[in-house]
Amino acid sequence: MKRKWNWNSIITWSIRTLFIIEFFIPIIMLAFRGQNDIRFMNMATSLIGFSLTFIPEMVDKLSNRKMHFSSALSMAIVLFIFAAEFLGEIKEFYYRISWWDTMLHTVSGVILGLIGFMLIFALNESSRTSVHLSPIFICFFAFCFALACGALWEIFEFAADRLLNMDMQKFRPPDGVTTLYADEWQYDAGLVDTMGDLICDALSALGTSLAGFVALSIRQKKKAKKKEETASSPQEEVS
Repeated sequence: MKRKWNWNSIITWSIRTLFIIEFFIPIIMLAFRGQNDIRFMNMATSLIGFSLTFIPEMVDKLSNRKMHFSSALSMAIVLFIFAAEFLGEIKEFYYRISWWDTMLHTVSGVILGLIGFMLIFALNESSRTSVHLSPIFICFFAFCFALACGALWEIFEFAADRLLNMDMQKFRPPDGVTTLYADEWQYDAGLVDTMGDLICDALSALGTSLAGFVALSIRQKKKAKKKEETASSPQEEVS
């Protein structure tokens, strides 16, 4: 009998293992080689990234499976965390690849839009609630949810830059640049980075919401058609 591999679990635990290894490497280097240039920020990022990979499972348990993520969406969330935290922050892809941050914000808008859509859709379909929302409102909520999460992330970046002396909003000029304009930097770089991220979030969330609206509209028409066919069909006589 051929064994069926659960690639979702394999990839997820491989990513978690990479985070764990990245967390312990500086400690091992200190213990065996005496290197004391430990990058505590990378260790903290590894710990945060490892914890975030459990989000789909935690949401599933806390909601009693009412908010169950599909395997595809769960994998997308884990891969996004890996790309943002491990590749982006630890391996510095944000600085090595110019479009990395833009790509991640575009993907995050899609993922957060889907999560927002699932939240309000599950509430709308629940038998415990008497409120039934239109497809337009459901998709509008999904769009607002994704954009609000994107705005909260920008607030986090701003706080990290101010409190931890980081450069997540790319406002700091490169070494040696003393003018407002340079080939590789301009004085409004931080503003452009922040607004560019929010625009990417908004456009991708809008696309996801529109796709959800089309899907809900088709579903609603099918339900209405089925209801009409059931009502028009002859009733069986009870003898």
